[in-house]
Order: sequence, then C-alpha cells, then structure tokens
Amino acid sequence: MKSTLKITFFGLAFLSVPIILYQLYSQTGSAVGGTLTETDSNQGSSVAVPLENNVPRSQPTIPTSVGGGGTLRIASETKPTLSEGTATPPKSEPTLPNIVYLLADDLGYGDVAYNGGVAQTPNLDEMASSLHSIQFNRFYSGGPVCSPTRGTLLTGRNHNRYCIWHADIGVPRSDLTCPSLMPLPPSELTVAEILSEVGYHTAIYGKWHVGDLRKVPGGNKKWPVSNPTMHGFREWLVTERHTSNILPNCRCSHNDYSCKLNGRKYNVVFCRDYWYENPLTGQLEKSRRQVFEDSHYIVDRFEEFLKNRNKSRPFYSQLSFHSVHSQYLATPYWYNIYLKKYNADRSHYLGATSALDEAVGRVRILLKKYGIAENTLLWFSSDNGPQKNEPGSAGKLRGRKGDVLEGGIRVPGIIEWPAIIHGNRKTSVPVVTTDFLPTVAEIVGYKLPRNLLLDGISILPILNDVAGDRPRGNNIKYAFYLKRGKLDVNFRAAVVG
Repeated sequence: MKSTLKITFFGLAFLSVPIILYQLYSQTGSAVGGTLTETDSNQGSSVAVPLENNVPRSQPTIPTSVGGGGTLRIASETKPTLSEGTATPPKSEPTLPNIVYLLADDLGYGDVAYNGGVAQTPNLDEMASSLHSIQFNRFYSGGPVCSPTRGTLLTGRNHNRYCIWHADIGVPRSDLTCPSLMPLPPSELTVAEILSEVGYHTAIYGKWHVGDLRKVPGGNKKWPVSNPTMHGFREWLVTERHTSNILPNCRCSHNDYSCKLNGRKYNVVFCRDYWYENPLTGQLEKSRRQVFEDSHYIVDRFEEFLKNRNKSRPFYSQLSFHSVHSQYLATPYWYNIYLKKYNADRSHYLGATSALDEAVGRVRILLKKYGIAENTLLWFSSDNGPQKNEPGSAGKLRGRKGDVLEGGIRVPGIIEWPAIIHGNRKTSVPVVTTDFLPTVAEIVGYKLPRNLLLDGISILPILNDVAGDRPRGNNIKYAFYLKRGKLDVNFRAAVVG
C-alpha cells in the first residue's frame, strides 16, 4: 500500500515534496560468526552473545531482581514551568516509566546486521526482534549531521528554529534570520526539563555537542555557554564534541600532545575535548592507565547511576555514544576478528560497531538486573547516516551524512517497552527524532505550552497499536546548508533512493 510523506523545507519559500513510501529492502544478511542466546534462571532474561569459534564470549551474570520502577509522587501544588507548561497531577499515584535513549553517532542504516550489515550486532538484532519492541524501518534523524539532530531530540522542534544549522560553530549567516550558528538556547523547552518538572531524575552521559560546557579561554565571546544543567539534566558526564571511541593512555593536557591508539597516532583534536562532569572537572574525572572502549565506559557510568539513584523516582537517561564517528578504533578482540576478512580501516570500523552493540546489550542486561526492564521505555537510533568516504553503510539508500537524502537521514530505529508493546512489530510508518519530546510529554501527562510550536508528534498511539500511520497533514521538515566553495544555502528534498 502506498502512502504519502510530506517533507517541508524552511527557507525563503516553503515547499512540500511528496514522496512514495516503499518496502524495506531484504533484512537478511550474513554476519561474521553467530549468536547464542543465554537465559538467566532467576530473571528469565536473555542477551545475545557473540560466538568466536563456536564458543560464547563471557557476559555479565544477571542476578535476581533488586528493585522495581519508580513511583512518581506529585505534590498537591504544581509549579508552572517555562512558557506556561505544567505537569498534570494524576488522579492516583501511577508508576510512570523510566526512559532511556541510546544514541549512536554516524551509524548508517545498513551498518546493523538486521538491515543487512556485515558487522556482528546480535544485541541490536535481538532488541529489534524482541517480543516487546517495534523496529522502525523508516526512522529519521532530525538533521543530516550531529548537532542539529541532537537539538531535535531534546526539543521536538526543527533545529533551524533555534539556529543550529550545522555541527560547526560561530559561522556568520547574515543572509539568514539567524545571525550565526548558535548553541541550544536556554529558552528552548527540553525533554529533560519536562521530566525534571514532573519528578524524574535526569542524566546524560557521552557526547553533548549542542554548546560549550564552560567559557573557553580565547574562544568566541559571542558563543554563549549551553551545558546540560541549563537544559534540565541534573547529572552529567559529557564531552563537548566528538572524540575517538577509544580513550587513550594519556590525559592529553598539552596542546602539542599526541596520542597513540592501537598503533595509530592522533593529534590534539582527538585529545583535548574529553570528559567533563557536573560540576565541571576539566579533564577525565579518573586518570585511567589503559586504553578502554568508551561505549562501555558510558554504560559503566549508567550502571553507577542505577545503583545510586533514588528508587522511589522514575528516571530519564540519555546515553550518547561516540561510536562510530571517526576516528573509530576497535579493541584488539574485535579488530583481530574482522582483520581475518577485511582491511585494517574497515576492521576498526566494524569492530567499533560491534563494541557499540555490546554496550547496547549491557544496557538491556542492566535494566533486567535491577528489575526495571518491564516499565522502561528504551529508544535506540543514530544521529545521522554514515560518514562520506568511510566504511559505514547506508544500505541501498542514496546519500550519506550531510545529505538531505534517505541515506543521510534514515537510520536504524528501535523502541522497546515491555509494559506497553506486546508482540514484535515492524513498521514503515515514518518516525523522527522530533517525535521523542511530544511522545514523552503525553506519556507523563505533561501539558505542553500553548504557544510552543512543535515539529514532532506523539507516537504513543503507534506504540499502543491503536494507530497505523502518522496523522494526515503532518509534515516532516528539513532544511540544511551545504558548503560548496563558499557558504550557501541549499534546500533539498529527502528522496527515495
């Protein structure tokens, strides 16, 4: 059956371009090695375990349940939030879901095994085929590069509305309504602010990239600080921008310092912007004396959060992985597996992808370990398509990162929620990162401000299986400028490729 998706573009004029939705290409594809599902007798939970020479790699043991989901207690007196938004007090004291968003970096539509990718991604494959998940075959990032998409995820609004035009910063744009590329303004209502308002504990770990965390000496004085605290996150450990997915055996505290990782040398670009914690520490909060994969480091911090949280409150955590943004590096284990079949660069990329998959598997294990998987809403997606001239795959889609084409904005997308989703589903209904905020707002009963112009919609009816498509007339909006020798504005349609 054919349906129509309207894509509207901001610019000097508005245009609507209909495109025809089409069937997903075959999801069958060979993966290196196989998988084994292990089940814990106490929990009845399982995790996909990669096989090497038909021997499963060790995985953490899942102990018995140690706690339930958080019960939200709203005081009788509810304070209004920014721009008139309010939390609607429930008639009783329901158990609201915990919410976790897992965001990959530059992971292409065709990079995961369930979409035909060659990397081993057994945990994502299992999540996509879970009895309590929906695999979205047409999940779209809100922008074709990093920062714009991250803004849409936090706000539910197109990134052009608050002047995040690109992943670069401080570029004059006198020909546009925005004087320059800006960080996420404090005036924007974010999903973290909404959830904080209704009693959630909020945390973010990993890549931030929508503003500087603190004033930078010698930096752009017009570039205001915009850190997670200013946008509703009560706990955070983040990098300002991208960095290698392998943290090195050095602190990189000198401008001329170079790092050597897995035999490859990198300059200060990949060493200077490491981890900052709330309150700001200025460097990695622990001096590590070994190379380690930071997807797992992010999950380590998430596990600490789960251990120490107030269990009477629900929580929202965003885990923004650096993988598989360049410079991607595989751990020796994964590198040696892929090097048997592929060249060094592709082996590093595929290995970083598999390590990311392991991290996703660990998150699902932890939710079961702490007895909160049933009522945790778990999202997974990527921030855009695969980088140009690198080993990532967009499958059979046209375009890559930076292109407002299917390959640049159509990404892997999965939602898992055992309490609500019953039976595995695969759907071609378009879903966008802008849909996250309005969906969450409806779930927690938050009354959005009347004057707030959103570009996303709540997909709760789709999760509840009471709606089979987006409402007619709902547009997905894209606008993006590309550099072609000089700064210029090109508004391009996302087309089927």
